[in-house]
Amino acid sequence: MEPSYSISFEGYDLHHFIDDAHTPPPPTVTVIGVASPNSAYTTWKRQDRLIFSALLGAVFVSLQPLIARTTTSLDAWQTLANTYAKLFRGHIKQLKEHLKRCTKGSKSIIEYMQIIKTHADELAILGKPIDDEDLIDQVLEGLSDEYKSVIDAINAYDTSISFAELHEKLLNKEASLQTAQPSPLSLPSTTNPTTFRHRPNWCPSATTP
Repeated sequence: MEPSYSISFEGYDLHHFIDDAHTPPPPTVTVIGVASPNSAYTTWKRQDRLIFSALLGAVFVSLQPLIARTTTSLDAWQTLANTYAKLFRGHIKQLKEHLKRCTKGSKSIIEYMQIIKTHADELAILGKPIDDEDLIDQVLEGLSDEYKSVIDAINAYDTSISFAELHEKLLNKEASLQTAQPSPLSLPSTTNPTTFRHRPNWCPSATTP
């Protein structure tokens, strides 16, 4: 939740409402010894309550009591961040472990690459993006010896290769391997001929009464 919401706040230029480095404007301003309501604070307060309402409606009902008594969107955000922190860490650790153990096996290249890309994208959404070169290494480590020629060629490159380029090379290699596999012999269907044994005509000898 936290990384995706942070992106939304930044996109709408509202990140300062959940950033404790920023302080809200004072409720009043004093001019020549006279205090009067601060219009900047009024605007901030209105926006803050709208953000707080959005946060309250976005969480599970079971979590709403945790933030119902907070006074600002910043307080609500920090409460949620602390609550979800352990869950996020556990999910991130699980995704990294799945990525580490992922191998091609009997999967097609498209299926294999899609699984790895999905895990990498989920980690990026959670604020833990995988370095491009590390992602390429992970793909190569999960391949079988059939792809050794591609692995050796990529490791010999002076510059890094993109995920899309690697995908294309592996698809070409997969197609080459499939073409090289001997196709099963297709024998014509034959019907076993019926063997007829020639028997000479035989008639019983006539018996004379």
